[in-house]
Amino acid sequence: MTTGAGQKPLSKPPYIQRMMNQLLIEQVKLLVARLERLSADSLWAHRSSGARGELLRWLARLEAAGSSDALNYEERARLEAVIRHGYWLLEKAARELL
Repeated sequence: MTTGAGQKPLSKPPYIQRMMNQLLIEQVKLLVARLERLSADSLWAHRSSGARGELLRWLARLEAAGSSDALNYEERARLEAVIRHGYWLLEKAARELL
């Protein structure tokens, strides 16, 4: 959501920010749970431990902030990158099982 070329994005209403934070919390919880279930024998389980730790730090931050704090653009982009990396690790671990 931008106001025009080269301008900063408009801030979203508080209820949208709360909903977006809640969706991110649920997605991060699901991803952490799935990464924790990787077999300890898997190369990908070891590699996923760093991503899982970073996701847990983000989860703690999001839950502590609640509805009072929205992520800025850079923070949201970083969190989305960590989430994508977590799903990439899950995909690699699944391919290893095939």
